[in-house]
Amino acid sequence: MSGGASLSTVSGHMVTLGKPIAYGGQGEIRDATLSRGKRKGVVKLFKKPFRNPSTRRRIEFLIDSKLSQKCPVICCPTELIASNGELGHFTPFANGISLEQKLLAGDITLVQGIQLALATARAGEVLHEQDISHGDLHSENILVETGEENVLISHLIDLDNFGAPGQPPPDMIGQNLYLAPEQRIAISKGEKATPDIFTDRFSLGVLIHEILLLKHPATGADDDESSFQQAMSEGRWLHDPENGGSLLDTFGGYPSGIIGPDLSRMFRRSMSLDRETRPTPKEWKQSLQFVLNNVYTCPHCSGTFIANPYSFVCSHCKQSFPTLYLHPLKGNHIVLDKAAIAIGREHIGGDPTVSARHAIFRRKGSLTFIESRGRNGTFRWDGLRWIHLPDNSPILVQDGDRLRFGSLEVELKENR
Repeated sequence: MSGGASLSTVSGHMVTLGKPIAYGGQGEIRDATLSRGKRKGVVKLFKKPFRNPSTRRRIEFLIDSKLSQKCPVICCPTELIASNGELGHFTPFANGISLEQKLLAGDITLVQGIQLALATARAGEVLHEQDISHGDLHSENILVETGEENVLISHLIDLDNFGAPGQPPPDMIGQNLYLAPEQRIAISKGEKATPDIFTDRFSLGVLIHEILLLKHPATGADDDESSFQQAMSEGRWLHDPENGGSLLDTFGGYPSGIIGPDLSRMFRRSMSLDRETRPTPKEWKQSLQFVLNNVYTCPHCSGTFIANPYSFVCSHCKQSFPTLYLHPLKGNHIVLDKAAIAIGREHIGGDPTVSARHAIFRRKGSLTFIESRGRNGTFRWDGLRWIHLPDNSPILVQDGDRLRFGSLEVELKENR
């Protein structure tokens, strides 16, 4: 249909068509304006083979689900079009460029990536709570815009491939880069490869991998279609830094070591052949929330990473992070080179005002924190007076800090 033409919706509103935006296997997508409130949006008009009762029933299900009200990240149809021989739906407009374009630009920071992955996981959580699978999770079906304080805002679009109990199956199976191993096996046998919640989990893992590390999980093992299919069907995470995956860092994106042990475990599970093992969107959301406040910067190269309590080498530049030494006024210094080190009376000269377990020093990447546990308190000199540090709270310390355990003074110095 030509631009400027109008179609009526089943609810009695008029939709005015604009210019075409995209053409797909099922139909075309156009700019559109809904007469009610002059609301901008997009219309999808299905090709003739898909204008059938099953497609209509699926559209009605999406509209009735009101998913956008449950999660604003989800862009869901709100109007059914079934007039003038056409079948389609209207969806309110979402700003932004495709995630694919953003990935190609390569300018998503680690913090932005975590925030973006969080929003995507939340959308997946809402869908799966309703027993609905998206069925076509990939980087072209997420729109990204930049909000205040450089936060990336995401919109999950194109739910036409969804799956839900009691609904007709989708006509498409998803995008090749994101298909689960069981779908690839089914396709190779000429069988149905219908998407479901478990294939969604796999696709979500691939998507979050791209968002956080700016590379596909098969990067470095995708010289041709055969090797790509094998890489995506093995059931293991090829970029696992604990299993030689860091060797693939040279193929682009961020080094896989920057995401830390918690998210590494999630990616190992997400690539699994065992469908039940793959993390749910809710698990992804919880893990991403946990690491969001654990992003640090390398003092050597300014690369960002999620703190790993067991690694003190930058995954970007491969340089070791600075190590602090605890220097009592009397006695030998103590090297704070472990993930956690308890300091007590016996370690620093036997002063009776120092408790047996007076403080714990914890390393997080390039940073060191102290937690006071002593009966007589821990203090830090601020240049004018001694400031009492709160008990059982991690406090950042650094080179040059003067501390007092009870009445015993110590100094922190960096190994240079």
